[in-house]
Amino acid sequence: MTALLMAAGVPVLVIAATNAMQGREATFEEASRRLATQRELVLVQAAAKVDGMTAMLQSLSRIDLPRAGSSEDCASELRRVLDLYPGRYANLWISDGQHDRICSAIPEASTAMPPRDRISAALLNGLPAFGDIIPADGGQHARLPFALALSRPSGQPRVLVGGTLLLSSFLRPGLYPVPGQFSWLVDGQGEVVPLQGGEANLAPRNLSVLNPPDSVVQATARSGAEMSYAVAPFGPGLRIVVGQAYEPVRATAWSTLLQRLAELSAFLLACLVAIVVGADLGLVRPLHSLTERVKRWRPGMVFERAPTGIEPREVIELEQAFDDATRALAARETDLVDALDQRDALMAEIHHRVKNNLQIVSSLLNLQANRIRDSKVQAEFRAARDRVRAIATLHRYLYTQQSFEAIALRPFLEELATQQFSSQGEAAGERLRLRIEAEGDLRISTDQAVTVALFVTEAVSNAVAHAFPGEATGTITVRVTQEGSDVILDVQDDGIGLPVSEAAPRGLGLGLQLLDGFARQLGGRLLRESGPGTCWRVRFPLRERAAPARNPGDRPRRAA
Repeated sequence: MTALLMAAGVPVLVIAATNAMQGREATFEEASRRLATQRELVLVQAAAKVDGMTAMLQSLSRIDLPRAGSSEDCASELRRVLDLYPGRYANLWISDGQHDRICSAIPEASTAMPPRDRISAALLNGLPAFGDIIPADGGQHARLPFALALSRPSGQPRVLVGGTLLLSSFLRPGLYPVPGQFSWLVDGQGEVVPLQGGEANLAPRNLSVLNPPDSVVQATARSGAEMSYAVAPFGPGLRIVVGQAYEPVRATAWSTLLQRLAELSAFLLACLVAIVVGADLGLVRPLHSLTERVKRWRPGMVFERAPTGIEPREVIELEQAFDDATRALAARETDLVDALDQRDALMAEIHHRVKNNLQIVSSLLNLQANRIRDSKVQAEFRAARDRVRAIATLHRYLYTQQSFEAIALRPFLEELATQQFSSQGEAAGERLRLRIEAEGDLRISTDQAVTVALFVTEAVSNAVAHAFPGEATGTITVRVTQEGSDVILDVQDDGIGLPVSEAAPRGLGLGLQLLDGFARQLGGRLLRESGPGTCWRVRFPLRERAAPARNPGDRPRRAA
């Protein structure tokens, strides 16, 4: 769940980071827009100043031009204008169309005029022409020469009115104050004059960055500070530059970025918490509850449903499907158990009938043996009877033990060997002793049990009949041990033993041939071990057996 939430949060984080970066860029763009707006405001203010100056100067068109040799009246009129606008103009003068001065408000002052090409252009469009900035010197402020063609009645000669404008009063600070923003006037020679509180050391160090016009650029100021500048043309040869410090803008942009990241991170965290809580309440807990109930369920039990009302539809359907499956499984298991019970009953009946039939055959062989007078033939009949009895004993043991796939070997061998003692007219523990050595939990399959029963019957019968002649006493031992996946079966007696010429079963009587055949049928080989008496050994692989017998009372409960 955690990995899924993290994977789902990656796109959200990317979107949040992108949004934060866009907010940072928007801060820069907003600063550039504010700077461009301030540039336009300064241009509007400068244009208003020029329009006012033009209107005022056009009023001088009423002045009568002085006649040759007399210019005092003209100069007096110009001085009156200077007195009306103190601190705005350093001088005013009137010139004819040939750029010769006719009169001047301050005759002794030098006449600074704009270049002729600019004046010619101004004559065509009726706008003032400006020259290059005259730097401040000798206590005088920076000045800007200008000239304007006066509108004269038809038939009168064309004249120019001009002068030098004091830039300290051209754009006074405070009309549109914006903290941290400054403006400058720059001419074609690279002269820079601060306007509206501008400082000369904050002007651009390299004026070439101010191209093209109407642009906003970042550059280094003369003081070394990073600045943003907005540039606009102000007539031929002049430009107005508005600037602001770049570092506060950058700090604001980073602050906006961090704030936006913090806001988006908090929002994302809140969303993740809501998702985690919702997933825990609506999915994880119902699934955990379903898992625990599934773990507690056992075959035959009724599945425990515990709806809380907050589970999603998929969990409810999963729980319902598991409940339906457990009910179907329980019903199917009950049917199978019923079928197994029927099979067990049928197998028990079959083994019981087989045992009864074998007992009948054994009784017939016994009756026939009793009617025979030849002792050798009688012995053969009794041997056949004992073999049939051994198989009958196995069938009786199978249906009484309710086990049809495998049997416990030790109790079966005890009953089988005791039966062989009795058939030979001996009682175990009197003249001859019987010893059974086998692991208590050793079980073999029923098909191997038949061959083992015949092998033990033949070997024990031979030992009782031939190993202890007369009234000799001794012990017959049946030993079964398991080594890995193999079983070792020994039938040993401490009697007189076999003659040397009878050490191998090949070519001998029927009994030893049967022992050899039984050993081969088990998958082993008959061996005669050395020692006192006789010991027949067979080692054979233990076949895989079925599960232990089922208790008929252990029936699964049918689901309600």
